Amino acid sequence: MKKKNSGERIKINDLRSGKVSLGAMVEYVRENVDQNALFADNLHDVAKAGLSLFELPELKSKQAIESAARQITEIFYPQDTEDPLAYIKKFNENILDIEGLPATLRSQFATPAIAELAQLDSLLAYYENESEIASVIRNAETPRYHKGYWLKAFYERTRKKRDQIADYLDNDIKAIVLRFSKPGYRENWYGQSGASEDLMELREKYPYRDIIIENYKLVLAVDMERLDWRKVNPVRNKIFVHTFQADYAHGYTHDINEEILNGIDADALLDKVNEKLKNFPLIKKRKDIFDELKLLFQHQHWYGFYALAIPQVEGIFSEISLLINEKNKTSGSLPDKVSLVRPASEVNDLHFDYYEYYLPEDRNKFSHTGKDTEIELRSRYMLLDLANLMEICEQQNAPLIHLSNIIADGPENFVSINSLAQLITLVDETKKLKAYPEVESDLLNLLHNELPLVFDLAGYVDSIHGEYEQALKLLNNWIEWGLYRANEPEGNLSTMSPYDVYKYRELIQKTYNESGMIFNESLRFLLDVHEVIINLPRLFPAMNADILAAVDTFIAANKQTLDNLGKLIRNIDFGEIQDDFLIDKVSRMAQWDAFSRSSADPATAAASPA
Repeated sequence: MKKKNSGERIKINDLRSGKVSLGAMVEYVRENVDQNALFADNLHDVAKAGLSLFELPELKSKQAIESAARQITEIFYPQDTEDPLAYIKKFNENILDIEGLPATLRSQFATPAIAELAQLDSLLAYYENESEIASVIRNAETPRYHKGYWLKAFYERTRKKRDQIADYLDNDIKAIVLRFSKPGYRENWYGQSGASEDLMELREKYPYRDIIIENYKLVLAVDMERLDWRKVNPVRNKIFVHTFQADYAHGYTHDINEEILNGIDADALLDKVNEKLKNFPLIKKRKDIFDELKLLFQHQHWYGFYALAIPQVEGIFSEISLLINEKNKTSGSLPDKVSLVRPASEVNDLHFDYYEYYLPEDRNKFSHTGKDTEIELRSRYMLLDLANLMEICEQQNAPLIHLSNIIADGPENFVSINSLAQLITLVDETKKLKAYPEVESDLLNLLHNELPLVFDLAGYVDSIHGEYEQALKLLNNWIEWGLYRANEPEGNLSTMSPYDVYKYRELIQKTYNESGMIFNESLRFLLDVHEVIINLPRLFPAMNADILAAVDTFIAANKQTLDNLGKLIRNIDFGEIQDDFLIDKVSRMAQWDAFSRSSADPATAAASPA
């Protein structure tokens, strides 16, 4: 068939003779049709856009277009009708893959986007005329005060979102509309025609919109709380530690304040904060301060509580930033520290605007005057904020926090060898950090004392020789196939030297990129076994003697393949091999579970080292 953009036209006789197949014709037409012409305001001109790619008389009239559409469609889709419009529709649907008028659909999609664009244009005009930042915007200056910093950041966000919507209307909307114009597209992907739009459908239609939470429901909309500084909701960060019965969408309303004053179990929340605090390196050093905060709260010493609680926010953000990267500079203001933490948080926009922009205003007011209105209510706000900070700590994308969470969860949460491999990987990543000693004693207690009480790791290691060989066989078959296709000598991880593995690394990488998903389950198991077997004795030389003996036996039996696996791991990019959806995961968890010990029978546990 003719090449894309060749300018050639399809001959009708080539279609009749079979020289050009239906599939080839359809592919050529869809690749070469003028996309803009598909947005004509009538079905005939839509068909004309595709018909122009065929050798036909000039299509100057509706009758000529109808005749041409009938001439082509009758070759492949004969119809028992004289209705000329039926052939137009058949051509559009079967050859152009378009049902109805894309122009009408584009108008429907564009209407709310145009309204959103106008809303942001109005907001930009407000910022550009706001006395506190007008000159900052006009002259690209650095704001001198916190409010200016706040307004400038939101102004820049608004411009970026406004540009996204404009680009959607100018460019992206066309491809999206053409997808939704495919016959049966919405029904096939999003259910029955006419049904209300769900979140995923709206996400495809309006990719610039944000997924936000409104009264504990996910909603897709332009998040004005992120754009209009006046709409930052000081309650939003608190919904993760208390389920509000009142509508929190409008911030500190009378109903919300009443619920905060009378509907929250403050003692339970304080206990939860103090319990979680113990899990986080650096931050747990604040335990004495939090004990004092609890006493101040219980004795209703509101000014004392508030004055002591506010600095904790800034201090905890400093410590979180160090846990993320110990080279972070922790000097500067609260907004500076929040900005260091924000990129590592998976849900930063749900929490951080409040801490970076809203709270510093309250803090500055209190710091300058030593007073605040409704001090009990503000103290209760602050209690919810401190509880939310513990949630933020848990969610950070920081290896030392991940490790701390695993330790806090205890040995019962090890459900497969992958769980243990993850812990070992985290130890390797964090053991050189300055804060690592703060988790080390709890980690050693977990592995040396707690784990042996509930799990026979030595027995498990003894049991996986056969499964290791089976997984290795599949991996070897794949490597052999890659070498064979490249006309290289036979070889696999059981026969090659580490040098050969390195020599053929590019070939192995190419083969994995092409077909790696086929054996990802076996590969995930092999990588986990390697991580545990090689690094457990290196990192924890004082482990139970039976465990170390089982590991030594495994290494002795599989030294060559383990060495080659190590070389493979260091030189091949396997990407992120997900463990959550693997078919064999259930059986591997069952095998792991077979070596669990009853916690009620500690006599069966292996002896812990002295």
